[in-house]
Amino acid sequence: MLKYFSFEGRFNRAKYFLYPFFTGIIFSIIEGLTFYIDNVFMWILLTVCAIAYTIFSVACTVKRLHDLGRPGTHFWLTLIPLYNIYLGLVLLFKKGDLEANEYGENPLLDVA
Repeated sequence: MLKYFSFEGRFNRAKYFLYPFFTGIIFSIIEGLTFYIDNVFMWILLTVCAIAYTIFSVACTVKRLHDLGRPGTHFWLTLIPLYNIYLGLVLLFKKGDLEANEYGENPLLDVA
């Protein structure tokens, strides 16, 4: 479970899209329940989930950058207006390195 919060390794395009998508759906359900139930426990749960989802999303982006052979520090380029659109499209559509790079083996060849 902790490997999903790690900033090491590589993610292919499918994992980069699907993992945050489905965890985002789960987070949205918890958020909706928080506003429906409205007690202190649910607000604490929502805060913990928001922090966990943010770390998870950043880790997914860093791993996808690693798949493209870029360092994880390029994540900060997502804060630049207009360039973040370009970088987001690159992360979604550009094929990763076919060979092993300094961040690990090709995730499509990894069977484990």
